[in-house]
Amino acid sequence: MKKLFFALSFMMMAIGIQAQMKTIQPKYQVGDHALYRYESTTTITSENPVTVKITYTEDYTVREADANGAIIDLVKKDVKVEGAEDNIMVQLMSMGQQFVDGVIFKLKTDATGKIIDIVNKDELAAHINGKAEETATQMLAKMPELAQATNKDELKEQLLEQVSAEALLNGFQNNPNIFALNGKTLMTGTVDSYENQLGMKMNRLFMVKGNQVKSSGSLNLSKDELKELILSQVPEEQAEMVRQNIDLILNSGQIKAEMKEDATYEYLDNGWVGSISVEESGDIMGQKQTGATKLTLLEHSW
Repeated sequence: MKKLFFALSFMMMAIGIQAQMKTIQPKYQVGDHALYRYESTTTITSENPVTVKITYTEDYTVREADANGAIIDLVKKDVKVEGAEDNIMVQLMSMGQQFVDGVIFKLKTDATGKIIDIVNKDELAAHINGKAEETATQMLAKMPELAQATNKDELKEQLLEQVSAEALLNGFQNNPNIFALNGKTLMTGTVDSYENQLGMKMNRLFMVKGNQVKSSGSLNLSKDELKELILSQVPEEQAEMVRQNIDLILNSGQIKAEMKEDATYEYLDNGWVGSISVEESGDIMGQKQTGATKLTLLEHSW
């Protein structure tokens, strides 16, 4: 019995020695500058599969910094979208990025580097609102089938949902980007919860090795939340019938709600990100989607 106890103790101690802990807390200094290349490819599988590729550069400059945090300017430049221009889904996916092409985001961090506010959010909202108005009008004129399904106000609201101040802040705090893990102390086996860019509740597991952090995320919905998700996708005239049979539908196993997100972060010694790579997949009620994203540091000032 003693031998077993010592063997187990030794094994647990060995695991503890190997488990590396990493605190993500970059030291931002006034004048720091970094330029990244963003590349993302998404394939939507439906009756007519479509692939969309989005590329741009992200330009970061630290304008203010002290013991309490920093103000960092972010400018997305040269946004390019490649895909089926007449596809509604492509248009909706790409508009959020195109709305902010060349626009300055003034991001405020806390002492750990976590984004806590967008300082110029009111200015951004006014700019984005104007863009959404213009875009909704153009899309309805160009796509007669879209005009039959919705009106300008409804379409404008869908476009604005992607780039609301709340959505943008959530994106900086949770979706894979250079700030996403700032302020976290991680080790292999750490688990946390977050909302992805689609507003879906996810759990993710972290693995840490030196300056590399990997995360593996998956959908985390309760049965009631899954029911609400299904009902939200059903036409209004069918909603009551589906609601009455929702348990039978779920128990049949024919309805899927799956989503995965695997990300790898490579950090530099000063806490800035050297690269991020992301693989995503999802199957929500037969709407399948896969994606791959790469963020690469091109140049920096330090």
